[in-house]
Amino acid sequence: MKTEKDSPTRPDRQDPFHLPRNIGKHLKKCFDAYSSQDRRAPSCVKYLWLYVENASRASDDKRANARALQLDDWLNVVDEAASLGAHCVIVCVQAPLGQYPDLWRLCQWAQTPHDMMVGLYSGGTTFEDVDIEAIKLLDLSRLCLFVDKKYVKTVKKAVAHEGIAVCSADVDHEEHAPPCSMPEDIICVGAEGNLYTCGLVLGNEEFNLGNVFEKPLHAVVEDDSLPRHVPADVPHNGQKSCTACPPLMAERVMRQGAQAGGADQPVG
Repeated sequence: MKTEKDSPTRPDRQDPFHLPRNIGKHLKKCFDAYSSQDRRAPSCVKYLWLYVENASRASDDKRANARALQLDDWLNVVDEAASLGAHCVIVCVQAPLGQYPDLWRLCQWAQTPHDMMVGLYSGGTTFEDVDIEAIKLLDLSRLCLFVDKKYVKTVKKAVAHEGIAVCSADVDHEEHAPPCSMPEDIICVGAEGNLYTCGLVLGNEEFNLGNVFEKPLHAVVEDDSLPRHVPADVPHNGQKSCTACPPLMAERVMRQGAQAGGADQPVG
C-alpha cells in the first residue's frame, strides 16, 4: 500500500486547490446529469405529509403483513422529498408522542440539514412536559405545533414561556373543501410506506400511488396516470375535513406570524 512518502508528487502537494476543484467538477457532472432528466420543474414538490403511526383504513390482515417504516426509512423519505423541492413537512401523530421516540430525530433531520419548516400535529392528545422538553431542542424558528382547536388554549398555556408556536389544525368547509388541486404539491406517506394523493384519502386504495419500498418519490410525481386530485365526492379517511393539510397549515403559520410581527422566513 502506498503512503505519502511513496507519493512525493501528489497533485494536492503541488496545488492546494486540486481536491476541491475535482470535487466541484464531480458535483457539476452529477447536477448536469440530474438536470438532463425529463422533469416537470426543478421544484416539483413543496410539502411532505407524514403519518408516523398507522392511521389508514386498510384491513388488519394487510397491516399485519405490511412493513412499517423505520427511522432510516423516514429519513430517506425526507431526503428524497427535499431533493424534489419540499420545504415544509407536517408530521402527524394520533397517539401520545412518547410512543414514538424516533419522532424527534425525524423532525431534527427535516430541519437540519434540509432547512424545512416542521409542523407537528398531535391529534386527539396534548403535549406532556417531556414532549415539550424534546421540542425545545429543535429549531423553534422553523417549528409549529398543530392541535385540535379544543386543545389550543391548553397547549399555548403549557408552552407560554418557551417560544413555541401553536396553531389550530382544524379546517372548516368555509375555509377550504374538496375538490382540491393542492395534492399536486404534496407527497403523503403512511406508516407502511404507502403513498397517497392526500391525507384525506389515506388508506383508500383508489388513491394509493405506490410504496416507498417499491418506487422513488420522483417516479410518483412524474407519473401523469396517478391521481393527484381529490374529487369532492370521495369519502375522507375519518379526519375532519382538511385537518393538518400542509399548504393550509403553512399559510396559517405565515399569517399568524405576520399578525404578530414575527418570523419573516417563508413557510408557504
